[in-house]
Amino acid sequence: MGCGCDSAGSGRAGASVFTFPAEKESTVTVQPVVVGVEAVKPDEVLRVARDGAAVQLSEDALLTMGETRKRIRALAEETRPVYGVSTGFGALATRHIPLELRTQLQRSLIRSHAAGSGETVRRRSGPVRESRPRHGWRARN
Repeated sequence: MGCGCDSAGSGRAGASVFTFPAEKESTVTVQPVVVGVEAVKPDEVLRVARDGAAVQLSEDALLTMGETRKRIRALAEETRPVYGVSTGFGALATRHIPLELRTQLQRSLIRSHAAGSGETVRRRSGPVRESRPRHGWRARN
């Protein structure tokens, strides 16, 4: 399942809305869930999980993500240690990460969180339904 994204997290006004598409085509119209800077409501999670609603990031959320990205980039350029930015994580928190490896550190973190173990997530007629609401919720948090 792909996503419709253009300039997501760029921090620029006019950035396109980032969308996780609806799970399947349906004759019933399900309004997309728009994730903004405020908390996601339980009924919105249910619309994604049960009804296959698309998830969109609001313009405010994209701008906030862009500002956060700028702050993290600035921290990554500093010489002082910043946990998880210029140091490792957990037991490796005292390990210095050289400037040229900091982007790789962040990619590795995302990949480690994307990996799974154990049983395959159950499926209910089509694409994995249990992961869609998690992705929408995590985008907010």
